[in-house]
Amino acid sequence: MSTDMSIKLAVTVTKNSGRGSGYSATYGDYPNDIWAEGATAAEARANLAAKITTALTTIIDAKPSFARADDGAMWVAVPQHDGGSRHYRVTDVDAWGGTSSSGPAAEAFGTCVGMTVIPNR
Repeated sequence: MSTDMSIKLAVTVTKNSGRGSGYSATYGDYPNDIWAEGATAAEARANLAAKITTALTTIIDAKPSFARADDGAMWVAVPQHDGGSRHYRVTDVDAWGGTSSSGPAAEAFGTCVGMTVIPNR
């Protein structure tokens, strides 16, 4: 038997001065915080709740994806808390993580020229 429960998180809501009207809501510490904006404080909190839900879903459900480039390098797309992905190029010499995407990791390399997607088993 399952029971629905709610939790409370301490978030920071800030009025955006100098940017017209609007609010920012933040959970966590910079540079790895989760934040959202809204026209009102309540809208900013609601948008933040949606982003936290995306982060939790990503942690639970998302898997990295892999591709092999024509030059022999392995590419890995790692899911991020915002639903996007961070991409790493891995060779026998080093690993470089210089790109990211707002798209999910599962779709990271599907349209890349010169890469062969390695399917998950």
